[in-house]
Amino acid sequence: MASLREAVTYYQDELRAGIAWIAFWREGRSWNSDYLYLEMDDTLTPEDRGRLQEIQHTDPAAVVLNGYYCGYLGEDMNLAELTAGVRRHYENGYNNIADFIEAHDNALSPEQIEEAREAAHAAGLPFSEKPYRDGDFDPYVFDGSMSAEDYELMHRMMKEERSGFITDDLTRIDTRSGAFDMQEIENRRFMYQPQTGTLILGRQYHKSGMYGSHAEEHADSGASEPYDSFIRGWIGTGKEYPHGIIHFAPNIDSHFAEQLDKGFSTLEMFAENGAVSDTVIRGFGDVWEQPLSNLLPERSERLSEVFSILIDNRSRFEAGELSSAWLSMPATAEQLHAAMQSVGITADNPQDFFINGYSYPLDKPLALPYDMVCAAGIDELNFLAARLEALAPADLDELNAAAQRKKGFENIGQIIDFTYNTDFFVHIPEVQTVRDFPAQIPFSLPLTKRSLQAPAMTRRSLPLIASLTARPTTTRDGRTLATATEA
Repeated sequence: MASLREAVTYYQDELRAGIAWIAFWREGRSWNSDYLYLEMDDTLTPEDRGRLQEIQHTDPAAVVLNGYYCGYLGEDMNLAELTAGVRRHYENGYNNIADFIEAHDNALSPEQIEEAREAAHAAGLPFSEKPYRDGDFDPYVFDGSMSAEDYELMHRMMKEERSGFITDDLTRIDTRSGAFDMQEIENRRFMYQPQTGTLILGRQYHKSGMYGSHAEEHADSGASEPYDSFIRGWIGTGKEYPHGIIHFAPNIDSHFAEQLDKGFSTLEMFAENGAVSDTVIRGFGDVWEQPLSNLLPERSERLSEVFSILIDNRSRFEAGELSSAWLSMPATAEQLHAAMQSVGITADNPQDFFINGYSYPLDKPLALPYDMVCAAGIDELNFLAARLEALAPADLDELNAAAQRKKGFENIGQIIDFTYNTDFFVHIPEVQTVRDFPAQIPFSLPLTKRSLQAPAMTRRSLPLIASLTARPTTTRDGRTLATATEA
């Protein structure tokens, strides 16, 4: 049980400085304190407002104080004087938490929100309930503040607004926010960086002459990404290629996994921007020319579902109602919207959303830590699924073994990092424990897939990833849940 003096001790420096606001409240006989900062426009963030409402529910007499704006507090006071000042505010109801929330809350009333929504729809515009703060709105994250229809309308309008802006001059596009139609391009170089989404379209080539080179146009574009990180080639349309052609130069090597993955990402980007099933792909893998339809279906069949998460509505779950829905990952924005709606998650109750489990295809076991997946965010899991799509079966075996170590991954971010560094792990299926590991092996230091030659090394110097087996658990509806233990 904490005393008021102890609660003040935690934030005595903040009270003296008069910058942060400190909340003080009681739970039974115990005192608590926490701090927050107002926005530049003197308003609360939605997160801080929610936190204060929780505190208010616990103790309606709670107070929120600032050493500069509130009396009986000051920068020259000692701990005893600050404690007495806080007590005086609390016992007399000065700067009560309810008054503080009302004074600094910029949330609109339900009536105002509906009035604004109707006005936006009447004008043919999408509507978001989230208060706009400069730089705080990300149109590519669905946070529940927009309906699925408004979200789709927003992206449709964004695409229409940004399409048709390509000229004959050198053009740099952020494909994450910009769109174009490759069928409008006659003949020009392209450079694409899959990780950042940056696309450089070289100057339009006419029969009258050639303009520079890929390297020169990369320099002229002002792109910050290194030249060698771009997938390069030519794109265009013409009489011989009425549906367009994408020519990779240099060719995409099907035996180089990283380059192959970047090549597929490049094809997917063009497919989202005008490439069709009959678009000719040249210089991709072992086939000189082939239609786009030969490649993207092949990849979708190979990679299909990576894993699924069980999304749920906390209020319904606690009331004993069945309202969960499985969502295959990676998922599109439309699939996410539909799943959210199916369990009753809207902009009015985003706090009810939670992940209540995950599963994987029976033929593709995945040993992700169960609690880690349930605690992760949707965007983080979707990115992880996209990264796992690119891994070869052997790399997934390594991931499963690494994930089940006693000191394994601590968070989803570390698993994502693993997908970029598979070459620096070695999986030895025959080894189940350290005792099984031979005293000497003919590998070099450091041990990686790239260096499997040279002097022997002792087992103490090798980071061991033993072979571990995931034990699937089948639910009543026939799905395989991910619950893993060491073999």
